[in-house]
Amino acid sequence: MADAIDSSNQLVRTLSDPGRPVAVKEQTVRALFGGRVGPRALELALEVVRRRWSEQEDILDALESLGVSAAAPAGACRGRARAGRVGAVRGRAHDRWQR
Repeated sequence: MADAIDSSNQLVRTLSDPGRPVAVKEQTVRALFGGRVGPRALELALEVVRRRWSEQEDILDALESLGVSAAAPAGACRGRARAGRVGAVRGRAHDRWQR
C-alpha cells in the first residue's frame, strides 16, 4: 500500500494533510484499497490516516513499517516450516547413510 500511495504526490498530500477531515481520508483509502487488501490491512491503513503526521513522508514510513511487521510473522512461520522439512529430509538421508 505504501508504494501505491507513494506513487501519487496528490494522494500522499491528501492522506497526510492535518487539515483534511478524517472521513475524507478514510473514504479515499476505502475507495482505493477496499476489496483489494485483507480486512486487517485495510483497518491498519485506516488507523494510519486517522493520525496526524508532521511530515508527508512519515505516513509512508508508518505504512511501510506496518507492512513489514505484518509480513514478518508469516515469513518466519514459512521459514520454520521449511527448516522442519529440510531437517526431516536430512534425518532420513542420515539414516540411510548409517545403514
